[in-house]
Amino acid sequence: MPTNPIPDVGWRLDLVSNQEIAGLVNIRRYSTTPGKYVNGFVCIIAPMSSSLTPFFQPKGVVIIGASTSPEKLGYGAAHNLVYSGYNGAIHFVGQKPGTLFNHPLYTHLQHVPDPVDLAVLIVPAPATPAALEACGQRGIRAAIVVASGFREAGAEGTALEAQCLEIARKHGIRMVGPNCIGSLDTHLPLDTTFLPPPMPARGQIGLISHSGAFCAAIIDWSWERGFGFS
Repeated sequence: MPTNPIPDVGWRLDLVSNQEIAGLVNIRRYSTTPGKYVNGFVCIIAPMSSSLTPFFQPKGVVIIGASTSPEKLGYGAAHNLVYSGYNGAIHFVGQKPGTLFNHPLYTHLQHVPDPVDLAVLIVPAPATPAALEACGQRGIRAAIVVASGFREAGAEGTALEAQCLEIARKHGIRMVGPNCIGSLDTHLPLDTTFLPPPMPARGQIGLISHSGAFCAAIIDWSWERGFGFS
């Protein structure tokens, strides 16, 4: 698909057929020509909603559930965020005070200084509603929920998920998850996942995966095949 550079301001590409919307891809830096037919679809460019900006251009990221134990997901996510090259503010919240990758490790979200507009929640499912509530009170309006154990786990998990949605709607929080691995941006760059490094090579392909394991496999395959992701 041919690409043309566009201003680095946050954009999206809607692929629209005559019958239905076929997909949504973030293309902040690249897009096809507006109005051009590509494989039977019309490409329409529109500004991205400002409520999604923290996911793609955060001023500060906090990992809630960061850990100093290398076997924990909270350690892997903290490592990836620091070593991705992200140049915004990085904050960690964990159970014990200290430092992690030369950054302070706070025990309460309220102690985290500005700026912070994206939270990555790596806490057990039962603790997620309280963590989301803390985000709302702190003024954080974008959250990635990593934990599993929600609707896919039965009635109790369904109730937990409903509680999370209620809290998110009350505070106007845009939420990705639950049960997800996070997000990657090789151009910013930004890595909020706990996937084993290295992150993908820089490229022009956007990928949204329903399966974290499949996503990890595709990233490994991309290194073998010599292509990258945006």
